[in-house]
Amino acid sequence: MKTKIFFSIILALLFATSCAPSKTEEEIAAEKTAFEKDSLQKLLKHLDSLILGNRTSGNPDVKIANETVKNQLAYAGKFPQENDAAKYMFKASDIAINELHQAPLSAKILSDLIKKYPDFKEMPICYFQLGMLNDNYLNDTAKAKMYYKTFLEKYPNDELAEQVKILLSLVGKSLEDIQKGIK
Repeated sequence: MKTKIFFSIILALLFATSCAPSKTEEEIAAEKTAFEKDSLQKLLKHLDSLILGNRTSGNPDVKIANETVKNQLAYAGKFPQENDAAKYMFKASDIAINELHQAPLSAKILSDLIKKYPDFKEMPICYFQLGMLNDNYLNDTAKAKMYYKTFLEKYPNDELAEQVKILLSLVGKSLEDIQKGIK
């Protein structure tokens, strides 16, 4: 008797599960993507806190900085339509220059950011930083001037506009030339 009840229950369960609708490939892919996005966001949040802690202590960790930049750019590449993709690229550029001291990488990230997300809310700062990177680190005065001029054309009323005008007037001048101009 117990065996009949047991087999009846097993058959009922098999029948119930076989009648349950199966997920489509699209649904499975969407769930996988959502899981990947959520996991990557959690990792980035953790890495951001480590970067902040290292900045506060004055002890940058190059390995953590590299990992953070790699994952921020991976997120932006994998989820370009997400609102925070541009934010992660912006942060990656900041870490590239401040923790890794890699001006070319920082400039490349900012250039890509300008192309991909022209409406990003921090765009004035992107142009400002590209001007500074090209002037102070990459020794490309033509690009520095171009980025400063573009900044002034696009954002003439921005709070950084006066600073950009001053920096533009100083591009390519030696310290001696600047000192002569002050006297």
